[in-house]
Amino acid sequence: MKNASLGAILGGILLLYAGCSGSEGCPYSCSGHGHCEKPSGEWACVCDPGYTPSARGDECLPANACTGQTCSGHGVCVVGLDKQPACTCESGYVQSADKLSCLPQGGCSVDADCLSPPAGSCQGSTLTFYSTPGTCSGGQCNYASSTRDCGAVGCCQTRCCLIIPSNNTDLGELVPTGLSKTAAGSFDTVNDCHAGAALGDCALVAPAGVPRICRCQLDRLTVQNLSLSGEAALAVLAYESVTVSGTLSLSGSGSRGGAGARAPEKSEAAGMFGGAGGSNGTTGGNGGVAALNQTITPLLGGQTGQDGCKARKGGGGGGAVQFSAGVRVTVSGAIHAGGGGGQGGNGQSMSECLGGAGGGSGGSVLLEAPEVTVTGSIYANGGAGGGGGNSAGEFGDPGQDAQNSATAAVGGDGKDGRGCALYGLTQGGNGGAGAVGDVPGGDGQEFQALQCPETFDKLGGGGGGGGSGRIRINTRNTCDCAGGTFYPPPKTGRVRE
Repeated sequence: MKNASLGAILGGILLLYAGCSGSEGCPYSCSGHGHCEKPSGEWACVCDPGYTPSARGDECLPANACTGQTCSGHGVCVVGLDKQPACTCESGYVQSADKLSCLPQGGCSVDADCLSPPAGSCQGSTLTFYSTPGTCSGGQCNYASSTRDCGAVGCCQTRCCLIIPSNNTDLGELVPTGLSKTAAGSFDTVNDCHAGAALGDCALVAPAGVPRICRCQLDRLTVQNLSLSGEAALAVLAYESVTVSGTLSLSGSGSRGGAGARAPEKSEAAGMFGGAGGSNGTTGGNGGVAALNQTITPLLGGQTGQDGCKARKGGGGGGAVQFSAGVRVTVSGAIHAGGGGGQGGNGQSMSECLGGAGGGSGGSVLLEAPEVTVTGSIYANGGAGGGGGNSAGEFGDPGQDAQNSATAAVGGDGKDGRGCALYGLTQGGNGGAGAVGDVPGGDGQEFQALQCPETFDKLGGGGGGGGSGRIRINTRNTCDCAGGTFYPPPKTGRVRE
């Protein structure tokens, strides 16, 4: 009798392990109603009759919930993690709203099944897209359709072929407005920046930590002879095109900066030293600060030159402009964004304050569109530094404004003939030349007073020349720029889409 009982126990153990044949190493218990197998390299439960695998395949749940669920003959019913039945449908079929049927793609049994409209379509410049929810009729979903005319930008698969403008976090996107403008004369980027302005529907935006921007939106803009002024930079977002057929001027002139010019790093030079030139694409002379990045993001103008001592004003920096267009940007005219020349050093018997002011750097010009053509010219050279004055009452000469050519702006002459001839020190410091191309602004000559006896007149140093500006062109392919003239040479990139 004892042996019979032992045999029954051993038989039960063998029977239990028979249900887990091939299950060595299985991480699942299968709820005690199945065994593990690796049909596709992953452990999964193979369940006993009357039970069905869970959605993760790690349990064997009572199959009663799936009894009678055929999934329309195009899927398999499984009990999910929520212990509720649901159909897993084969390719080309989707779950119904109640998850218990497999419907053809686009098919339905109730309106709630119609939440996935077909993708939009594109033909010519017309974009067709569908709205949700749809309605169920005759087993098929019907969606209301809408069309949008993408105009000259055309449509690309399921959207209009629009670029994403640089600085779009602050400026927004290209939008159709129905506006076309031809601009000439003058435009103040603060006072004239409003809806219905000469450059379109304009508004001031204030990015964090940088100067304001006047953003103008329209479809087409033609610039004839237009002069920009104001503290804000200018960004034009044209749905189709921007054409510069005349001269667009945003240059600094003397101590007046162009639209959106930046302030100097330090307000005033010390003693008889000349001020530092402004920096942008390259650094200014006399130790100007580091240049900006190549992408013109954020949109910043050129830097004003450092003042000389006792309010001898630095040259104004060139301004900043961004043209972003959905189809093309064409420059057959000219864009001038040079820096202004710094004032000469003091000459009012201020023997400790005679240095000339720094020249302003060139500004920033950003052009971007699928097609960019430049057959005209774009200049963003630096202005020159002012010459040093002397303590006999003579002011140094101002530096030249940036030249719209390959010629560098000339630094102002320092006043001479008043120093100590015994030591050959009779020349005040000349201002540094403005930068042309990818070179820094020139250093002004140092002042020559400390080697002379106190009884002799003192001579101030020259201001540093302004650095070059920045020109950036972003296109879908390459810029058609072989016929254009650029100072400095443009940096290039691809538009974002």
